[in-house]
Amino acid sequence: MSLFLRVLPWCLLVLCSFTGLASAAQDDQSNKDALQKWRSMTPQQREQLRRRYEQFKKLSAKKQEQLRRRLKHFLRYNKREKRKIRKNFEAFRKMSTTQRQRLLRNYRRFRQMPVTKRRRLLANYKRWQKMSPQARKRMRRALKKWRSMSPQARKKLAAKTRQAKRRRALTVRKKALTARKKALKTKMLKRKMLKSKILKAKLLKRKLLKRKLLKRMLIKHWIFRLFRP
Repeated sequence: MSLFLRVLPWCLLVLCSFTGLASAAQDDQSNKDALQKWRSMTPQQREQLRRRYEQFKKLSAKKQEQLRRRLKHFLRYNKREKRKIRKNFEAFRKMSTTQRQRLLRNYRRFRQMPVTKRRRLLANYKRWQKMSPQARKRMRRALKKWRSMSPQARKKLAAKTRQAKRRRALTVRKKALTARKKALKTKMLKRKMLKSKILKAKLLKRKLLKRKLLKRMLIKHWIFRLFRP
């Protein structure tokens, strides 16, 4: 036991040294990768990176931590998703100030919406993506017309659209109910036909049984008459 206690600190020391070496090797590799990336950059890219770093240093500690968290979250994505995010970010940067403000305002509105409404909007957006160019063009025209309308006209149009939707839903329900009734009627008719077939089969079976019994009785009668003393 005493030998084990004497050896234990040395074992721990060796283990810690190995762990430190592994982490140091990993850090060294990451530093090499960063250095190689830095060397492959153009002077403009280096200058841009320096400016960004200076801007980052000027930020508050809270903002820096927030950016680090975002970067960590971004690094979790795969290459395809990262490419998509970069593409969207580049498109955002190319926008005008008014477009950016409008987009950010709409995004804030979207974040404040209830979950059900968000899901509905996302579903509509997916439908929009699947539309043909002609259908999108029609939708844009309709949206442009909607935006140019007065609030009263919008209310009237919305009420008319709701009524049309209700009528369509009512028509669909009626059709579904008629189809269900028809299917039920067909089912009942089939049952009746099956019952009648079963009944006919039973009656036929009874008739055949009666005939068989009658034949047996006749045979017995003739045998009795033939062999009667």
